[in-house]
Amino acid sequence: MIRITPPPAPPRIQGGGQTKIAFVSPHRAWVIVIVLILAACGSDATPTQAPRNPATLTAPTGEAWTTGDVPITLENVQTIRYLGRLDPPDVVATWFDFTLSPDSTALAALNVDQLASWDLLTGRPFFYTGRGNLIHVYYSPDKTELYGVTDAGVTDVYDALTGSQMNTFNAHPAFAAVTVFHADTGWLALGGTDGTIKVWDTFERQSLVTINAHSEAISVLAFSEDGTRLASASIDGTVRVWDWQSRQQIDQFEPENADILHMTFSPDGTRLALGTGTTALLWTFGLTPTTMDTGGSEVLLFNGDGRYLLAGSRSDGLTLWDGVQASYIGLLPDTAGDGVTAAFSPDGSLLITATLNRGVFLWNLNEITGEQLNQATLEIGTRQIYRVHWTDDGRLILFFDAVGAIYLWGIAQGS
Repeated sequence: MIRITPPPAPPRIQGGGQTKIAFVSPHRAWVIVIVLILAACGSDATPTQAPRNPATLTAPTGEAWTTGDVPITLENVQTIRYLGRLDPPDVVATWFDFTLSPDSTALAALNVDQLASWDLLTGRPFFYTGRGNLIHVYYSPDKTELYGVTDAGVTDVYDALTGSQMNTFNAHPAFAAVTVFHADTGWLALGGTDGTIKVWDTFERQSLVTINAHSEAISVLAFSEDGTRLASASIDGTVRVWDWQSRQQIDQFEPENADILHMTFSPDGTRLALGTGTTALLWTFGLTPTTMDTGGSEVLLFNGDGRYLLAGSRSDGLTLWDGVQASYIGLLPDTAGDGVTAAFSPDGSLLITATLNRGVFLWNLNEITGEQLNQATLEIGTRQIYRVHWTDDGRLILFFDAVGAIYLWGIAQGS
């Protein structure tokens, strides 16, 4: 049974007016001032009150659930509020992988024991079932199926409403535990220890291509937004971009003394951001990649129109860059620490960041200049957030608690 706490009052935005925090370029050439200009949101809470949704191991009480029915934008973000909470049954465990349905109304997730799924319109679970050896899970484009990839490269097909297993196929016999999924088409790419890439049409259970991409194991894969391009990195030290349907290589380069850990395409598919343990690179195809001094890249994200690129790590915090020229914009303060995570709003105007044991911040990207970036604290009642996700339709922000709870925030229905 799912238990959900009653929705609290809207968040109190700290600061307001003329409160300022300064942050410094890692090159220490100049200082940017962040002005906290988002006004308080009408809550009667005071600093002496208990957190509205305290982080405890005990599931909360109450049955209230509120649906967020409009996208969160810069114009209405003042009324963002807590909508509800999802809890795993009878277990305290971190969700290590998750997927949302194409219409952002259903969520499926994996922890050490379970594959679970919920209806985000009501807060009720669709099912809980054993995880088996699944390491990734994806929704089909029509929302009727779930595809679970095992550590052996086998894909299990589940009914998305009941969790019953419907089918299975061996997607890659030499699986290197590397996958990427194109949600709009259902294309699943898997990397092999033998340097091959296999791409499947999951809905049709049909193998589309096998590419002899590298001489050694695949380490990272990434689809472009339209699905026509596929980037691959290998432990052989090369990065390649493919027109995968024709098996044609578009470009390649060999990073010096660096293993690629993360890759993400720009929205228009013309650039690829790459992250290593010590830095990040921006690669416009046909040109030499530009190195960005990020100090690592556990986070690597373009905003919706590709104007900005967010990169950073737990040790150095998050930095914002021009997504075309790779020029430095600024360091976001209070973002260094364990469990750093971030998500852009779909329209690209807002950014949310969370750092384990530090807190959650909202950032206004519409008025970035060389002088200031607007920031506000979002008080969600816990500092154990290790993952955030903004749904593709913009209605919901999901906060994943390290002990298993999932908190949903948005604009309440009727607001």
